Amino acid sequence: MSDPTKNITVRVYHAGYGCDTGCCGHVIELTEPDGLTVERFEFEHPYTDATGAAAWALAMAREVVADRWPECADSIDWSTADVSEARDC
Repeated sequence: MSDPTKNITVRVYHAGYGCDTGCCGHVIELTEPDGLTVERFEFEHPYTDATGAAAWALAMAREVVADRWPECADSIDWSTADVSEARDC
């Protein structure tokens, strides 16, 4: 069950970077209740992670949030993070 006091949602998904680069990685996206969204692109993939792409994506999202948006960490219900679109190339 989600925590109603935690109101920022997190989504991690695989994406391309730029039109002409041919590079890909994962986007970590935070959305506030008012619809404001911030995101960060990471050139990362779960190539050698034995725990699976979902666990890898959640761990990466936690690391990126702690580094980039530490003030948001206490407002996230990590049990509701959507990491279903994280994958290897």
